[in-house]
Amino acid sequence: MHAKIVDVDSILELRHKVLRHGKAFESCFYKEDRIASTIHLAAIIKDTIVSCATFYSEKNNHIAYKNSFRLRGMATEEKFRKKGFGKLLLKTAEKIISERGSNNLWCNARIKAVPFYLSCGYKIFGQLSDIQEIGSHYMRYKNI
Repeated sequence: MHAKIVDVDSILELRHKVLRHGKAFESCFYKEDRIASTIHLAAIIKDTIVSCATFYSEKNNHIAYKNSFRLRGMATEEKFRKKGFGKLLLKTAEKIISERGSNNLWCNARIKAVPFYLSCGYKIFGQLSDIQEIGSHYMRYKNI
């Protein structure tokens, strides 16, 4: 098992399958996907992507950090969940982002993912909010 930076096209199928199942394929695209500074990471076993996540620079007006990165699209194949792949992606991203001069990573986490982010050192910020057509989320952040 290892993590590496990949092209966005290699993770879209997994992102759609896990996060946007039943919705149009186009719903899994983010406007930041093709920005050169965006980081797409994949956890790989025997040349197969089993987990992925996307990270890009985005200021969060609720958190007082100038150079924050945002996590979006964290997705893991069901049979590979709770086996350390998500943590591997976060640790890899935190290292890369820190090297780029950022000291903060934030995301909107689905309720069912809250225990995972807690186990990785992420704190809850703010109230439960509803993201249209996706569901309830908590904002999470971590100083890195």
